[in-house]
Amino acid sequence: RQRWLAVVTRAPGEVLLQKRPDSGIWGGLWAPPEFEEASAAKAWITNTLSLPAERCRIEEPFHHTFTHFKLEAHSVRAQCAENHPETIGVESHADNLQWFALHPPPSVGLPAPIVRLLAKLGKENPPRSN
Repeated sequence: RQRWLAVVTRAPGEVLLQKRPDSGIWGGLWAPPEFEEASAAKAWITNTLSLPAERCRIEEPFHHTFTHFKLEAHSVRAQCAENHPETIGVESHADNLQWFALHPPPSVGLPAPIVRLLAKLGKENPPRSN
């Protein structure tokens, strides 16, 4: 099974996650918004955050094995500026969305592959020094 994750980060080291429905795979856990096609993930990023499609890039997939199937997840990555107006309050007009700091890692329920993805993002977006 192939899925596309809309992985959106913003300064200073935050990532946008969505709480998944209680039923189904990763039920009730937090993860980047998930789509069946890259074009849908890009469209969500451009429509929800008003970012140009050119700001989206596709990254190498990661794989995760479940009991009954293998998941191949691709990341459609986008970076927002800290003061990008559409990122402020996005959680108020989109269901179950919330910005989480990468440092320290979020202390909410996360699927194991997303924990690894966020660790990678944390290395790419080091915390600000005071």
